[in-house]
Amino acid sequence: MPSPVPPLSLLLLASQLPRAASQSACVVEHCGAQLARCLADTACRGWSLCNAGCGLGTEALACNQRCADLHTPLRGSPAIDAFSIGTISDHHCVPQRRQRCAVPRNTLPALELAAFEGDWWVTRGLNPIFDCFDCQRHTFSLGAAGEPKRLHGALRYSVKRDLHCSFPQRCEYVRREVNQSFAQSNATGHLANHGNPPAQLHYADDWYVIAHRPETYILVYYCGCNDADCGYSGAVLYTRSRSGALDAADKAAVAAAARAAGVDGFELSALCTPDNRACPGRGSTGPIFYVLK
Repeated sequence: MPSPVPPLSLLLLASQLPRAASQSACVVEHCGAQLARCLADTACRGWSLCNAGCGLGTEALACNQRCADLHTPLRGSPAIDAFSIGTISDHHCVPQRRQRCAVPRNTLPALELAAFEGDWWVTRGLNPIFDCFDCQRHTFSLGAAGEPKRLHGALRYSVKRDLHCSFPQRCEYVRREVNQSFAQSNATGHLANHGNPPAQLHYADDWYVIAHRPETYILVYYCGCNDADCGYSGAVLYTRSRSGALDAADKAAVAAAARAAGVDGFELSALCTPDNRACPGRGSTGPIFYVLK
């Protein structure tokens, strides 16, 4: 049985939270029990202390995401869930960050969901917080006809422990995976994943497929909202090839689709290039050590 956390420790941790004093007071007043449980849990304690160092500046969101990727167990953490729900969703100790997400102008008017089936690699990405991880292998499958959210995705990616590690060093990665399911809007390229539970901060994602060549590439722009951050956006280029190699005509088509979306900063040349050269195979668990070749 873990030792009880003394009240002073609760106040000390609350004072370190990357929020204003009033928000820390909110945590202590409304979420003391969740905070105590968090401190008694190894994963939640590491996650909380990591977040405490993120500050309040423009880099805080990226730091918060990295803390979650490095410290949240792959199968989830009830202690982290309870603390997040209490401080963010129930009592709003952490105010929601709101911004406007520009919907692309050129969502495909027709799309067969079967085009997504199988393995796809993210080989270009727009948002450096969410889209630029190495080894993003996303596997899609179709549910039964009539299922509300028929397209199911197992979205795997790898998080580098040391951001300064690179080829030819032997880098350590942490395997991550999230699962999403999407409903299709009127057989178009608009895919919606709404109505998610409190443990996932009620997040809602809208994907807009704006370019597609069968068995070659899919270009997706997305907008999202959750209880902490509403209006985040990004884009990924899926290719069947992990290298992302496209011929000149395909590159031109993808570049033209990005420009036609009418979203500021969305250009093929501006996208990051995740490294998929030495990614883990199916069934890998725990920290992953491999040399990029």
